[in-house]
Amino acid sequence: MGGYAVNYNEKSILPNPLGLTSSIFRSKVSNRTWARLEVEMYRMTANKRKSILSGARNAVSKVIEKLGMSEEGKGGYFRLFHLENPKEGYIGLNLVCEGWVGGHSNAPKMRKYWIVSMEKAIRLATKAALYGDSASGQSKDESKDHYAGAILVRCIPDEDSDPVWLIFSFSGLPAQADEAVTIATSAHMAVNVDEVRKLVELTQNELAWDLVHEMYPHMDIGPRPAKLL
Repeated sequence: MGGYAVNYNEKSILPNPLGLTSSIFRSKVSNRTWARLEVEMYRMTANKRKSILSGARNAVSKVIEKLGMSEEGKGGYFRLFHLENPKEGYIGLNLVCEGWVGGHSNAPKMRKYWIVSMEKAIRLATKAALYGDSASGQSKDESKDHYAGAILVRCIPDEDSDPVWLIFSFSGLPAQADEAVTIATSAHMAVNVDEVRKLVELTQNELAWDLVHEMYPHMDIGPRPAKLL
C-alpha cells in the first residue's frame, strides 16, 4: 500500500505513494513533467504542510463537537495528494503530506484508516479518469469497504499558473464526517470558493456546509442545498 512506515508523525513530501521504485515511477511521466512536479512539491514548505494538517485537525475537532459523545476523543488519517492529470487516473497521484490528526481513542485502528484513506484516493483518481467523479462518495459501496471521504479539487495558484488538481482524503470517523473534514480542509487552503460550493452541492453533506459556514464565514458557499433544509 505504500513505500513508507506508518506512525503518528506528520510526514514530509513523499512523491511515490504507490511504493514504486524511483526508476519505475519516473518511467511513468516525462522528464519535463517530473521536473515541474519536483519544483511544485518543494515549494510546499514544512510550515505549509503543518498548516494543512492543522486545518484538518481543526475540522476534525469541529465535526466531533457536532457528532457528540459517541465520537469524542477520536481522530483519523489524513492525506493530501497532487494529481498530475485527472484523465490519467492514479498513475499521476503524488503524496504531498499525510498524518494522524485529532484524538487517539481510535488509534488502535490506525492501520485500517491508513489503508482506507489510500483506497479512497486511488479509487477517486481512477473514477475521475473514467467518469469525471469529484468525490469518492460517488462510487461508495460499503459492502466492499468503499466509503465517502475523499474529494478532488481544481486549484489555480495564481493567474499565470496552470490548474493544479488536489485530492484530500480522510478516514477515521463516520463516512459523512470524513467527507466533511476533507471539504473543510480544502476551504482552509483557500481553494476557489466555487470548488467548495460545488463539492457541498454534489455531496449534499450538511456537516460540510456547517463546518465551512462556521469556520470560514468569508466564503460564500450559498444556501444549504434543498435536501438539507
